[in-house]
Parts: sequence; C-alpha cells; structure tokens
Amino acid sequence: MSKTFMELACDSKYVHSPLYNAIYRKLILEEDSREELFVPEYLTETIDTIRIISKMEDFEESFSIKLWYNKIMILKYSNDPPKIEMKHPHLNWTDIWNKVQYECLDSKC
Repeated sequence: MSKTFMELACDSKYVHSPLYNAIYRKLILEEDSREELFVPEYLTETIDTIRIISKMEDFEESFSIKLWYNKIMILKYSNDPPKIEMKHPHLNWTDIWNKVQYECLDSKC
C-alpha cells in the first residue's frame, strides 16, 4: 500500500491522484493548507510510516520510489524478520537480500 500511495502521490512516472497528492502535501510535507482532508482509514498506517521516514535525517523529497520502498521495508521489518525468512530459516537471508538490491537482476540485463 505504501508503494502505491507514493507512486500516486508524488512520482512523476505516474498520473497523480488528487486525493493522495493532497494528503502527501498536507500530512507528510506539512504544507500549509486550508483544505479539510478525509483520509481513508486504510491509509492511516501507510501515512504514519511515510511520516516517520520523512522525519529521518537523510530524507529528500525527491527519493525514488525504490528508495522509499527500501526505507519502508527496513522500518517495518528491522525488528521482525519477514515471513519468508521464518519459513526458510536455513537460507542465508543477508546474502539473498543484498543480491536482490542490485539493479540488474532482471531479465533485461
């Protein structure tokens, strides 16, 4: 949900959702706005997570969606391993996650 929200709120590669963009500007960037916004309940956790990331030292509004997503995953799973890791504890997950982060691990390379 977080990735979709960020894509539709501020990524130039996508057509912006007026609602998501307004929520992003008002609640994440804290721009002054007189608009009253209805924030759907399903976005509450997403907004809280993104707000935490936006308060980090290295935050830049121009973060790529990939960087946003990496920060969200680290924030959400830094204390608890993802479920896939619990299902296969015998694998070297540090090595696997490092390889997944390389840009050229898709069929186009």
